[in-house]
Amino acid sequence: MNNQIIHEKIKQKLVNRHSITTIIFVSIAIAALSFSVSTLIPSKYRSNMSVLVIQKQDPDKVDAYVATRSAEYLSEILARVIKTDSFIGKLYESPYQIESSLTQLPKDPEKRKEQWAKIVRTRRINNTGIIKISAYQDTQPAAKSLSQAIAWNLTNNGSQYHGGKDTVEVKLIDGPIVFQKPQPSVWLNSLLGLIVGLIASITGCYYIKGFNAFLFKNKPLQKIPVKLVHENTENLKQDSKIRVKKYPFSYLNY
Repeated sequence: MNNQIIHEKIKQKLVNRHSITTIIFVSIAIAALSFSVSTLIPSKYRSNMSVLVIQKQDPDKVDAYVATRSAEYLSEILARVIKTDSFIGKLYESPYQIESSLTQLPKDPEKRKEQWAKIVRTRRINNTGIIKISAYQDTQPAAKSLSQAIAWNLTNNGSQYHGGKDTVEVKLIDGPIVFQKPQPSVWLNSLLGLIVGLIASITGCYYIKGFNAFLFKNKPLQKIPVKLVHENTENLKQDSKIRVKKYPFSYLNY
């Protein structure tokens, strides 16, 4: 019984001309908006890699908990160091061809760091000492070279940032892996926009009363001025008086 009621309710709210038109219109509008926004955002190739921060200990005094906490602390420091101007300057010494990646950065230090934060993104995995690094560039080779330069700087010059000298090791454990397709994907974003539009419009038509009113508005009734209504009423009264005087028995026939 309940299923039949729900089915009838769905049929009443969704299976009609107004609701179907609204669902199609909203879905296409959001998909078109997603497509337009995606085309305005420059496409970049992404390169991913992971580095591991290892805290070395005396074999006779191994404390796994202390080593893990220390590695996590050091990984947090290095993740912040990657975004500094000093780290960017060290990349010029790397053996990789990254001049095109660095020359596009602004000369102003603050603006350079802001731009660098958009090109290189870092993320730590808690309780592991692992830092995941993503580099975004216009071409696949440029994205890969930039990731390799960052990994080179961390592994060779890491002691300048963490102060652990030989007791700390930074090791590249994954990548660089370059994605074959640039981001953002215009067609994928458009498809997601279409799906979001379908869900939003169906939900709106079902739960929100008058959701499709913005497409199908009833034509408002024309308002008659009060003065005109008053004049018409007076005219009717005068006409009635005249008819009664002229034909006093005409209303008795009804």
